[in-house]
Amino acid sequence: MKIKNNNRKYINFIVVFFSSLIILQLLTHIPILINAFIYITTQITGFFVKLIYNDISINEFHIISKRGIDMEIIYECTGIYGIIVYFSASISAFWVDKFDKIKGIIIGIIAIFIANIIRLVSLYIISQEYPPAFEYLHTYFWQLFLIIVIVALYYLFFLKVLISSPKKNKL
Repeated sequence: MKIKNNNRKYINFIVVFFSSLIILQLLTHIPILINAFIYITTQITGFFVKLIYNDISINEFHIISKRGIDMEIIYECTGIYGIIVYFSASISAFWVDKFDKIKGIIIGIIAIFIANIIRLVSLYIISQEYPPAFEYLHTYFWQLFLIIVIVALYYLFFLKVLISSPKKNKL
């Protein structure tokens, strides 16, 4: 009986996780949400880039320098996929208290967004100072970095919840 109950928990986790992934993917592909998220990401990234390079302009989804660099922020550059995966995994954690779950989701989403802004700002700096490294860092390094950030955040979320109340949060 105990084995069946544990299997049910794992199956519930998987079903809710993948259902949440699909639903969030559909919701975040609504054009007004896409454009709003890209715009916010571009404005925040542009603000920090402007602190370093004062010769840039921000035009809708572009950060443009007078040196000829035009960095376009697209949907995939916003960190939305990482946020969706983290959110879905956190929602799927049935054993977690609702307050802890909400707190973990909020902190995780903010941390992923900040990590992505750091990624974008650094990519802009690299494109200005050493353009040959841009493609490698954009395609490989920063993608891996964001995956590690998401996994680490979820692990810390999981660990914090289990440590905070081990009897209540047994798998």
